[in-house]
Amino acid sequence: MGGTTRRHGHRGSARVAEGGEVRQPLEAAPWGDEFGMLTDRFGIGWLVNIAGAGS
Repeated sequence: MGGTTRRHGHRGSARVAEGGEVRQPLEAAPWGDEFGMLTDRFGIGWLVNIAGAGS
């Protein structure tokens, strides 16, 4: 999943999570990005990484 802004990343991950389960909310990661994990309504696991400002 990609996007041109953090807002796109948050919006996209929220849409994928609809009807599924957020396993780890998006939060600041040690490497400077935002990272989270979710399972969509079909049982597919997703790792979401939203690049930090310097990327």
